[in-house]
Amino acid sequence: SAVAEITITPSYNDLTTEFATVYYVRLRGGIERFDVYPTAETFDTKVTQPIAKITGGTVAVTNPASDIDGAQIVIPADPYPTSPEDFTPETAIAFNDPADPFECMWEDADITLAHRTNPPAMTGIIPVGPAVHVGPYRFLFNCDVTVTIPYDTTAAGALPVRIYVYNHLTEGWESIDHESIDEVNGFITFKTQTLGLFQVAAGDEDGDAVVDTADNCVGYYNPGQEDTYPPDGNGIGNRCECEGNFDCDLDCDGSDAATFKIDFGRNEFFGECTDLEPCNGDFDCDGDCDGTDAARFKQDFGRSEFSNSCPVCEQGVPWCGYL
Repeated sequence: SAVAEITITPSYNDLTTEFATVYYVRLRGGIERFDVYPTAETFDTKVTQPIAKITGGTVAVTNPASDIDGAQIVIPADPYPTSPEDFTPETAIAFNDPADPFECMWEDADITLAHRTNPPAMTGIIPVGPAVHVGPYRFLFNCDVTVTIPYDTTAAGALPVRIYVYNHLTEGWESIDHESIDEVNGFITFKTQTLGLFQVAAGDEDGDAVVDTADNCVGYYNPGQEDTYPPDGNGIGNRCECEGNFDCDLDCDGSDAATFKIDFGRNEFFGECTDLEPCNGDFDCDGDCDGTDAARFKQDFGRSEFSNSCPVCEQGVPWCGYL
C-alpha cells in the first residue's frame, strides 16, 4: 500500500520548491521502474522493453486494436562506447559540446510506451489523439531521441495540429516543436531529451495553448493573451497590436535601447573591455563596457533606418529574439 514515504520538514533554504520538484521527479521515475503508477492514472495498452545504453534501440506498439498502435521511440546508440568509462586521469578530456555528448543514455533502462486513458484535460485547445505516456517519468537523455505518436486525422480535419507535453508544475499542456507530420496515416514525430506525457491537439496555429477561434493574436505565441497596449481591452493582443514594438513600451524595437541590450548583449559581447582609448573600451566613459551598454546600442543602431514606424516582425529577424 506504500512504496515511498515523503516527510516534509522545515527548511531554511529558499530553494525548497526547486529541491522538492527534483526529488519528486526522481522518486516518481524510479518508482515507475517497478511498474507502480499514481492511483489516479489509468492505462490500457502498455509496452515495456529493456534498452541498453551502448546499443540503443526502438520500443514500438504493434497492436492494431490499440489506440496508440504505431507509437514508438527510437533511442540512438552510444556515440562513444568506450568514453568516458575508459578515461584515465592522463587521457581524460573536457566535455564541452552538448551537441556531441559522450553518452546518449545515462544508464540501461526499461522504456515504456503506454496509452493513458484519463489524461489531464486540455484547456483552450482541441485534443485529437490519445495521450501517450513515454517513461520512466522525466527520464533524461544526453541526446535527442525520436518519438512518434498517432492522432485522428478526421477529428483534426483542416485544423493545424501540434504536439503537447504535460507540465505537472503548471498543470497545463505546453506546445513543443515537431519534426514531421504524416497527415495521411495520422502520426506526428518529434525529438526530445526528456520523457513524459504527450498528446496531439488541433486548432492552435501558434502553439500558445489558446485555440485560434479564441486567440486574440493568431500566429504569434502569446499564452497570456495580454491586451494592454493602447487602446487596451480592444480584443487585439499586444503581440499583434504592437507590431514591431514587442515590449509595448511605445518605442519601436528598431531604436529601443533596452531591446538592443537584450538582443545584442549576449556572451560574445560580455568580454572584458579592450585597451582601446578612451576609457579602456568604454568610449562614453559611463562605467559600462560598450559591449553591454544600452545607451551605446541606441546610439549605434538607432539610426534613421531603424527609427521609422514599427514594421511587422517576421520570424527569423534578429531583433525578433527579444521575445
